Amino acid sequence: MIYITAKINPDKDGVACIKAYEEYLLALGKKVKGVIFGKPQVEPEFVMKKLGVKIPNGPKKINPDDKFILVDASSFMGMPEFINANNTIEMIDHRDQIDDVKLKNIKIQNEPVVAAATLIAKKFIASSIKMSHVSALMLYEAICSHSSNFKSPYYTLRDKKAVEFIKKNYQIPKNFISSVFAFTQKQIFANLNRHFNQDYKVFNLNNSIFSVGQIDICSKEQIYENKEKLLKIIHSQAKKYKSKYNFIIATDFESGQGFYIADELETQKLLTKLLDIKFIDSIATSKHLALRKDTMSKIKNRI
Repeated sequence: MIYITAKINPDKDGVACIKAYEEYLLALGKKVKGVIFGKPQVEPEFVMKKLGVKIPNGPKKINPDDKFILVDASSFMGMPEFINANNTIEMIDHRDQIDDVKLKNIKIQNEPVVAAATLIAKKFIASSIKMSHVSALMLYEAICSHSSNFKSPYYTLRDKKAVEFIKKNYQIPKNFISSVFAFTQKQIFANLNRHFNQDYKVFNLNNSIFSVGQIDICSKEQIYENKEKLLKIIHSQAKKYKSKYNFIIATDFESGQGFYIADELETQKLLTKLLDIKFIDSIATSKHLALRKDTMSKIKNRI
């Protein structure tokens, strides 16, 4: 069996790609099966329920001849232990580059677009295969969310063409995106621990460990009302990963503002110096969207 999957506890991009790429390959006559390991994050879980989509859980044990196609992934970090370079045949991701030599025998499509969903949409655009309305909506939502409602500096012309294709050929229900964002925002703050257990990332930059959480959808009021809870989570993750720099990034789509939450002096000094922000009572506000990918890229280039 060839399984299509993303990282454990996949986000909206990973889930949308699993569903749509399975559909695409099945239309080509391939014997594949889209599966999820762990549990989808809040946003894709809601989208799946809203659209009536069910993706089965991945196998607990695999056979020697089982193979994997990984979407929204360019490494094995965050994958089940039994997925490796020996049984992976393809990877599709949206990073700037892949430098792991262990991947040299794997078919790789890696392009610097805002979401892997764009790359899956491009496959349909370039072929005569018509995607289902459900897959179109899932890909559209993933691109929209990953691009911070199309405001991200990483939203490229290729992403825009994929979005325009979907909008032209498939009806986007009124309030579809706003209802997803509203639900996600509510659920994130109803259970912050669950959110960060699924989406807290660790970076090793110049031999310094960073643990960085992200909230894609929030309001200024929610950040300040939940400041103590967020700081507690930061401390917990710092202890877990033994990281030197620890913070949470949050974005308010409506105002276009970004927020950085940190109370450790060393972290505050670094972010203040590199990002030209100022912390007041453990929170720094940016006039621009605060995105983890963008922030970590800036830190990497300047540290």
